[in-house]
Amino acid sequence: MILLNTTATLYNASECGVTSTCGGESNSTYVTTPNFPVANYDPSTDCYYTIKPAEPGMGVALAFVSFRVTSSDNCSGDYVQYVVIITLKKEIIFQQIRSSTGDVLSHTCGNSIPTPVSDRKGLWIHFHADDSGGDAGFMAIYCNTIEECARQTDFLVTSSCGEVFDSGVITSPSYPLQYVDNTDCYYTITPLLPGGGVALAFVTFDLENDDSCGYDYVQIRSESASGNELLKRCGSNVPSPVYDPNGMWIHFHTDGGVVGNGFLAIYCNSSEECQELIDNPCGESTFLNSSGEITSPFYPYGYTYNTNCKYNIAPYNPESCVTLTFIDEFDIDAACNDYVEVINPVTMETLIPRTCGSNAPSVAVHAGFLEVRFHSDSTNIGKGFKAVYNECGVTSTCGGESNSTYVTTPNFPVANYDPSTDCYYTIKPAEPGMGVALAFVSFRVTSSDNCAGDYVQIRSSNGDVLSHNCGNNIPDLVFDPNSLWVHFHADGSDGDDGFMAIYCNSNPCGNTSFIGGTGEIMSPFYPFAYTDKTHCNYVISAAVPGACMTLTFTGEFDLEADCDDYVEVLNLITLETLVPRSCGAIAPSVQAKASKLLLRFHSNPKNKGKGFKAVYNESAENCTVTENPCGNTNISAGYGEITSPYYPYGYIDNIDCEYTIVPETPDHSYVRLNFVEVFEFDAECNDFVEVFDLVSMEPLHPRFCGSTRPSIEIQSPSLLVRFHSDSDTRRVGFKAIYNVCEYDFDGNVSTSTV
Repeated sequence: MILLNTTATLYNASECGVTSTCGGESNSTYVTTPNFPVANYDPSTDCYYTIKPAEPGMGVALAFVSFRVTSSDNCSGDYVQYVVIITLKKEIIFQQIRSSTGDVLSHTCGNSIPTPVSDRKGLWIHFHADDSGGDAGFMAIYCNTIEECARQTDFLVTSSCGEVFDSGVITSPSYPLQYVDNTDCYYTITPLLPGGGVALAFVTFDLENDDSCGYDYVQIRSESASGNELLKRCGSNVPSPVYDPNGMWIHFHTDGGVVGNGFLAIYCNSSEECQELIDNPCGESTFLNSSGEITSPFYPYGYTYNTNCKYNIAPYNPESCVTLTFIDEFDIDAACNDYVEVINPVTMETLIPRTCGSNAPSVAVHAGFLEVRFHSDSTNIGKGFKAVYNECGVTSTCGGESNSTYVTTPNFPVANYDPSTDCYYTIKPAEPGMGVALAFVSFRVTSSDNCAGDYVQIRSSNGDVLSHNCGNNIPDLVFDPNSLWVHFHADGSDGDDGFMAIYCNSNPCGNTSFIGGTGEIMSPFYPFAYTDKTHCNYVISAAVPGACMTLTFTGEFDLEADCDDYVEVLNLITLETLVPRSCGAIAPSVQAKASKLLLRFHSNPKNKGKGFKAVYNESAENCTVTENPCGNTNISAGYGEITSPYYPYGYIDNIDCEYTIVPETPDHSYVRLNFVEVFEFDAECNDFVEVFDLVSMEPLHPRFCGSTRPSIEIQSPSLLVRFHSDSDTRRVGFKAIYNVCEYDFDGNVSTSTV
């Protein structure tokens, strides 16, 4: 039923001394005439295709799926001719009509599907068109044997409306959208194996209705247009399955009046097989391989009504994880009556919430196990979804080298990559939190407009596209704190040298704490381009108490000119700005000096440059300043703000601050406290802020931490705000505003949502 990859290989005819290149589609499963199926082939054309087995002795078979070549007497005008290949002294030569090993197997034109052919050494195909007008052309699949071609498609299917059906499904034009007026489409379904038979079962059916079915209808005949009528239907009632031992001819007709949604039908070897597919449209539900793809029922033709599918992804390696990414066209009823969602079936955590419409989820999810849930109701339908999954750290078997240091395209550097290739690489750090950086060393990927042909696309761990490149220019370095997903795609044209990229585990900021001595600090990956959306806080402290640290910018300085990316330097004790925010191509000329310095670097998601380099040095000069990072902790003013130390530049390690807010007239007043602006602590609550009633010392709320700003207003006659940090991860911290109000109720204290 499903067209799978074959092992026979298509070779450019130039290997045999023939240089004609027609541009007809050629990949690992089929060949076509130029322009097929979009338009007719051009006149005065000669195309040559050479197909030989992947391994000696395996053989090659060719079966035509669609065939419309202008007819002429003895096929002397347009024709398809194919000849076996013979091998002599390891060179491929052609012996046309000269020996038993070079006999012409077929010389064909017209509209009748040629008989499948095979040869144990290979096939050579010559398509010739004279200078008259062209026709639709042909599509043919190739395999190792005729029987294998039959097993992979079961049938040869043609459509006069231009669609190519190769996965057991036929539909009306534009399905699942409404069909158009004044249309006539003819489909033929022919079994490849003798005695195979064809069964056709409709999954959905919605045509204009009338008693005689004379306006819009589907008519099915046995084998051909002159065969016995098996069915003629219109309306919205799904017809019963039909079967014929020789094949079917199907006519879909619409007039100029009312239109409907059309039909989706499946064809099988028997009615029982079709019924089984209708009863179980979801197909396979458990996926154990290290990589694969998942689609909604009958994708991309259109899913079924009232369907619930659960796809469970569980790789064999119990210590691994799975990455899932939605690709290609995404089309699910926009009202979210139909939807797809992804959960972790172990923890029941929702990884991708219910999603619908035409925008695929942009997040790539990671978990030890994944469950993809798809639901459709009885109203509208769409084409559905397609997603690919990879076991974390496992790359697809493209032949490209992948180890602990680099990845390459297949054949690199010995030969060009092959056409019609897709490779996926998933790279994750050796330890969580270390991050992954990828830098290209060599890059030659065939260029095209918008890189729509061959390309290398890199996505972050949340599914964002970080890079989409082709051509000969080395792409920028990319970084992600969790993992990178790389997709290399080559279309059907000739390949190029390919690429080699190195990867490493890295925190883009690197070391952020420097104590005494002399050294240098650089932006991430300097002098290569720094990474997007990066925030680095470098703390430079004197080793000798009270001594001075000096900081001077040196070397090339290159930051985005509009200061969306910038570097600045502060005195970390007084928070005085020593070097204001700087950007562009001119390095700051000011030398920063303090016993403790904070160098802050920020980049946004847009343009980027090479970054900066600075040197620091400890001197004997005295820079002593009394340090009180908590600031004023005893507060009685009527209005003000409280922040964690050094907010918003990031609090320091191992500090405890207690802020007391007591109104000047505590018997007649109360305090209102609200958290505002950026709120950021580590998620494990090793660092936190908490609020108490100062009299009873009862907590007014559990400890606050994480990155979600509290949305409650806290009220009490007097407050104690306690801040704590440990020696591990540092974050921005908090900011809160308070005001003292007179009681406007009978002494009651309340907490309300803002």
